[in-house]
Parts: sequence; structure tokens; C-alpha cells
Amino acid sequence: MQALGFTYLVPGNIFTLDNLKSLQRDNISSDGLKGKTTIEEIVPSYLSKKSNKLDTYRKKAGR
Repeated sequence: MQALGFTYLVPGNIFTLDNLKSLQRDNISSDGLKGKTTIEEIVPSYLSKKSNKLDTYRKKAGR
């Protein structure tokens, strides 16, 4: 009932029926991480000086 009210009566779509439907499903895996790579192995490559991908994006954005 709240989702209907927020969808049709309150301006700005604070909470919609789509939000309600997405909350009715689990959004995490019950099997856990299936890969062998951890986040600790991935992040340093993005932050290192060897990786200049971010610098390229910054230059294109005018920063």
C-alpha cells in the first residue's frame, strides 16, 4: 500500500512498485564468491602508477 501511495500520490517517485519488487528478492549470492581473485588483488592495479587509464579519463574530462 505504501509503494502505491508513493508511486501515484507523492511527486518525485521516492519509492515505486519497481523498488518494492526488487526488495522482495535476495541481492546476494548464497554460494559466495565463485572466482579465485580477491578484491585485494584487483584494486592495487587500478591505483598503481603503471595503470594510467584513470589519468586518460581525467584528461578527456578536462580535469
